[in-house]
Formats: sequence, C-alpha cells, structure tokens
Amino acid sequence: MSIFLLPKTLYKAINSDLANFWWGYTDTKSKIHWNAWPKLCEAKSKGGIGFREFNTFNKALLAKQCWRILKNPNALWVKVLKGRYFPNSSFLSAKNGRRPSWGWNSLIAGRDTISNHAFWQINNGRLIDV
Repeated sequence: MSIFLLPKTLYKAINSDLANFWWGYTDTKSKIHWNAWPKLCEAKSKGGIGFREFNTFNKALLAKQCWRILKNPNALWVKVLKGRYFPNSSFLSAKNGRRPSWGWNSLIAGRDTISNHAFWQINNGRLIDV
C-alpha cells in the first residue's frame, strides 16, 4: 500500500470484509448494523471506533513516500526516478510523461495529497529567499 495506489474495487472489498467481520455476517443471515461504516471510521475522539478507511490510508502511505523523495533527493532510488520521470524539473512540478508506470502514477497521487494539504511554515525566516 505504500508503493502502489490500489484499485477502488479492492478498497471496497477490504472495507466490506471488515464491516462483515465487525457486524457478524454469515452466509445465512446478517446481524444488526449498530452504526454506519463511515461513523465507525471516525477517530475515537469524535465518537467513532477508529477503523482505517483504506483509500485514505493508502494515499497517506503514498504521501509518505513522496515526502521521502522531497527530503532525500540524493538517495539512489530518487535519482533513478528523477532521471526517468523529471530530469529537468522538481518533483512537485513533474508531469506524468508519455508512458508512466503504475508506481509513478501512484507517486503522483501521493504528491497531489501532499500539495493539497501542505502549507509553508516560516519559523525564523532564515530559509525564505525574498
């Protein structure tokens, strides 16, 4: 899950299996659903049980890999990716390219998660180039 963006059908199947296990589903009958699945996936502090929504969890793991790309640009695997997918630009502005691999498409999804939720923190201002 930390390398590839999994298909939506797989997320639904995993969430369905978890819900069936939690609610005590059998082939002949199903038990009462005491609460909706999205409510069970909420944090414990918000009244839920804290189950993971696998779609969100997968994107968070991909975003973690993208963060590693940004923080360790001299790592060998990052240099390989840079040479193949973004030789003349930064990772944050890289395009998909002509024939991207499934892994690269997955990293782009993780990068989009970072760019949608990241913000600048000024701190003492020494690293800001004005």
